[in-house]
Amino acid sequence: MSTVLEETTMIDGNWTMIEGEADGQDLAEDVLNNSKLAIANDRHTVTLGDELLKGTHALDTTASPLQIDATDEVGPFAGQTLAGIFKVEGDLFSVCFAGPGEERPTEFTTKSGTGKLCHVWKRQES
Repeated sequence: MSTVLEETTMIDGNWTMIEGEADGQDLAEDVLNNSKLAIANDRHTVTLGDELLKGTHALDTTASPLQIDATDEVGPFAGQTLAGIFKVEGDLFSVCFAGPGEERPTEFTTKSGTGKLCHVWKRQES
C-alpha cells in the first residue's frame, strides 16, 4: 500500500531542465540552461532563468495520467494552484501544468493560447 510520504518522495531530489515549452513555444535557451528544481517531500523550489517559484504540491498516483497540483507561495503564480500531470521514467521527471484556473492537461504538450507549460527534468546525482 502506498502512503502519502512514499508518493511525495518519488520525485524528491535535485533536477535540471532538459526540455521546456510554454504556450506552444520552446523555452529560450538561456532559461533552459539556468533552470533548477529542488523537491523535498511536498515542497518545491524552482528557478526558471531569473524567476524563483516556491511552494507546495500534492500528488495523486492513483489517477491516469498521474496528477500533481502545485500551489506557489513565491513567484508569478503565488496564491494560485496549478493543476498538472506528471510521469517519472528512470531519471526523467516530466510535468505539464494548465494555467491558473484552467482544466488539468491530459497530455504532455502545449499549444498556443492555452497557457499550458511542460517541462522535462533530469535527476542530478546525489
